[in-house]
Amino acid sequence: QQYKVLNNGKDMKEEAATYGNDICFTGDDEVTMANGGKKMIKDVKSGDEVITVNPVTNKSSIKKVKELTVHAAKNYAVTELILVSAKEKNSNAGLNINLDTKVLKATPNHPMLTKQGRLKIGDINIGQQVLCLNEQNGKYETYTVLRKKEHAGGVQNVYNIEADGGSTLVLNGVMVMQK
Repeated sequence: QQYKVLNNGKDMKEEAATYGNDICFTGDDEVTMANGGKKMIKDVKSGDEVITVNPVTNKSSIKKVKELTVHAAKNYAVTELILVSAKEKNSNAGLNINLDTKVLKATPNHPMLTKQGRLKIGDINIGQQVLCLNEQNGKYETYTVLRKKEHAGGVQNVYNIEADGGSTLVLNGVMVMQK
């Protein structure tokens, strides 16, 4: 119990990863706001309203930001996922394939919810599926990991949002877990 108190109630074993305990996003990832707009995570303020998605029902709701955590500039490792959704539709003109893509960058230890359950973004592999917002139709759908790249992100701050409820946020159109 004292260990958890010293670490602000966090179970550091659960948060530990190769690159430290800062579970965050780069400053240029965009958060989906309650008004439908987007804001870079580094510009989000306490009191802003964001979208959170119920991973069971895929229904979104609005939550207030309690805190934006900023971790000091270090040379963070970054995992980048390129996600794709392909929809096929037959028509008189032939087969039409509509592709939609998303890119998400985070420290390798940030939790995500996949079809296989809760995984750290660094443990997600090509071919796995995550829930994303299809901005063309406004629905939450599964997108497939097309490419994964891990690299040093360079010296930078990294950010994380704590909202007053919900377990997820939508960054760059991708449903991510609050840490």
